Amino acid sequence: MNRQKETTEIQLQRAEKLVNGLADEAIRWGQAIVILEKELVNLMGNMVLAAGYISYVGTFTQEYRQNLLNQWMDYMREHGVPFQQDFSVINSMGDPVLIREWGIKGLPADTLSVENGIVTTTTKRWPLMIDPQSQGNKWIKNMERQQGL
Repeated sequence: MNRQKETTEIQLQRAEKLVNGLADEAIRWGQAIVILEKELVNLMGNMVLAAGYISYVGTFTQEYRQNLLNQWMDYMREHGVPFQQDFSVINSMGDPVLIREWGIKGLPADTLSVENGIVTTTTKRWPLMIDPQSQGNKWIKNMERQQGL
């Protein structure tokens, strides 16, 4: 009888932990829904900015890229196209797991290098690489080693 009581108490404690965990999960899902609804409103503008960025800015300096992006954002504001106010190509098009893998394979972790990695891997055109330190060369060789490069 005493053993059954202990077993029941343990099961009740576990059930309480499970219910509390599920309540916390419901809060997290509610927050995720709010974020996703905001992202849905901004989706079209974000994708226009990302497509322009990937298509046109690859050969420019980081400063010029940011100026061009700011001009596009101003134009979109004037015409009422919603987009994420703190837009970045890394947040929109980047995959954190893939970016981490790029770092392991030799891509520097600075913003410009990560943006260049996104442009290089998502563009349909052959990217022009000006690579005086051979970091990009090393990265691409490591990325394509399994394909025989």
